[in-house]
Amino acid sequence: MDGWALRLYGDHTDLTFSGTIHNNVQEKFNIQWANDDLVGMLYNPMKRELSYFRNGEYLGTPFKDVEGDLFICLEVCHHGSFTIKENVELPSEDKYKDLL
Repeated sequence: MDGWALRLYGDHTDLTFSGTIHNNVQEKFNIQWANDDLVGMLYNPMKRELSYFRNGEYLGTPFKDVEGDLFICLEVCHHGSFTIKENVELPSEDKYKDLL
């Protein structure tokens, strides 16, 4: 059982509190998050890749060779908070066809 997480820092200036984490290994993936940002995740089982989006814009694909039981999560650090939105518009398939 493995987990793949994007770490979001709240009210903190130390960017070591952001990035990605898998199997207790943290990698740099420093994005300047703002209030009301909409974070999206896309898992492509054919490519075994996990990609992230911010406000509909592609950020990158930090996780490759993703397999097994998936526990995809966001880790919110240091006074951060989040709201789960159920009805969101998905990015256009044409815009991100290379990821699919």
